[in-house]
Amino acid sequence: KTFGHSAAEMIGQPLAMLMEPEDAALHQGHVAASRVDIRGKRMGGNREIHGRHKSGRLVPLEIAVSRATLDGEVKFIGLVRDITRRKADEARVRELVEELRKSNEELEQFAYVASHDLKAPLRVIHNAAGWLAEDLAPHLDDDTRESLDLLQSRATRMDHLLTDLLEHSRIGRS
Repeated sequence: KTFGHSAAEMIGQPLAMLMEPEDAALHQGHVAASRVDIRGKRMGGNREIHGRHKSGRLVPLEIAVSRATLDGEVKFIGLVRDITRRKADEARVRELVEELRKSNEELEQFAYVASHDLKAPLRVIHNAAGWLAEDLAPHLDDDTRESLDLLQSRATRMDHLLTDLLEHSRIGRS
């Protein structure tokens, strides 16, 4: 099913018909080396290769092949897993990570610009409130003095919030 062939089409055919030429050559080398080695070693554990579907499209595969001897004859046991879905998922994860990286860069840039652009007017408000309090001190009553102090403290608080926003946007980068 993985390769689009029926069982009748596959019986008696070399495994190499399902492989890319480069992988087939490597496979033949592994088989030849394994026939010489009497220890029955595992030829490939979870290697990733590409198989060739009957339609011609490449199929990403994970393979594991072991050698065994049965009645004095060398046999090979192979497990093949189609990892098309896993590869697509891995590619999607890479895309999402890249999108997240770009988004974080944009967020940091926005936070920097917002912090910088908003801090300048806040300093003007804070300073103007201080100058008004100094210049008009003899004419201010307790309520207006309290209002100017509140204006300055809120401007200072907003300045701290903007600094915190900028620091928060840099979490993980510094």
